[in-house]
Order: sequence, then structure tokens, then C-alpha cells
Amino acid sequence: MPANFAPGPLGQDSTESRGRIDRGTLARVATPQPTQLAANAPPPQVKPTAVNPPHVTKFFDALYDVLKKLADELGINEDYILALSSYESGWYNPHNSGLCNPFGLTKAGGNNLAYASPKAAADYWKTQFGPQVRGVTSIKSFTDGLLGKPHVYNSVNPKWASNVQAQYATIVKRKPIWLAQRVKKKT
Repeated sequence: MPANFAPGPLGQDSTESRGRIDRGTLARVATPQPTQLAANAPPPQVKPTAVNPPHVTKFFDALYDVLKKLADELGINEDYILALSSYESGWYNPHNSGLCNPFGLTKAGGNNLAYASPKAAADYWKTQFGPQVRGVTSIKSFTDGLLGKPHVYNSVNPKWASNVQAQYATIVKRKPIWLAQRVKKKT
């Protein structure tokens, strides 16, 4: 996730600049970490009036099918990949969507890489990082796998794993709302 974004009231889904965040407020709205039991629980019932912010809906609209397929190929919970992508790409912000880069990937910390399509980026990610997370069963083992060798996903931010894990909690809240809206659109 770009450094200028901060968690919002529902977790890591705010596009509010960190320069404008009251740190006291941030501590009060932090999203609790989900348990493994919660990861296996059925999705919560969605209130009919629940709505995601537009940037969250755009993220799911643009990437859900590609990232779900990637997760299925790796035998992992799709929410892990969705959490990583939404965190690293700033909810697929205009910069990353213009580069078709759903993972905010860079060349050794330099400029973000460009891909022909989100699927091309997912294929690259699968070859580089897929073996490190194949078959994991928790968000913690997912982030631990990405911090291991041979390809360390983030060696700069000491809070990277906990940030991605917090983003996972946001995905668990936001995805059911989007899925309900998607079903509504089809009917």
C-alpha cells in the first residue's frame, strides 16, 4: 500500500492521506485481527443497505475474477490474495491500474512495473511468489511465506505483515457486500 494511505473506520480501506489522520483516532478505529476460526466461518450476513466506497467496488470489479483464479490455482483462500493486492496497489489506484499492476510490484524497490493485463501480472506473481504460499491455510502463514526466501516480498517495512493481515480483515468485511451487489446486478 502506498505510504500516503491510512486505515479508515472499517480497516485498511481509506484513501485519506496519512498526513491528515489523527493518530488518536487511528488507534480507536483499528480493525481487530481475525482468527483462523473466522477465516473458515461462513460470510457474515450482509445488510441490504450496506454499500462499499466506490474505490473498493472498482477494485473488486476489476480484479476479483483474476485474483480468485490465482488463489484457486495455488490452493489458498482468495481473501489472502485480495488483501495483498488491495494493500499493495492502494485498492488498484489509478497509478497501478494504469500499469495493470494489481500487486504494486517494483523492480527492487524502484518504479512500479507495467504489465499487459492484470492476468499477465497475476501469472508473473504466481511464478515468482506462488511456490512460497501454495497451500497455506492462514493469513499469517501467507505473509510469513512471502517474507521468506527465495523472494522476499517486502524487506523495508517492518509492519508490512501486520498491515496485510489487517487488510485481510477489511476484505472479509467488504467482499460479501460486493458479492451481494454483484448478484443483485445479475438479477
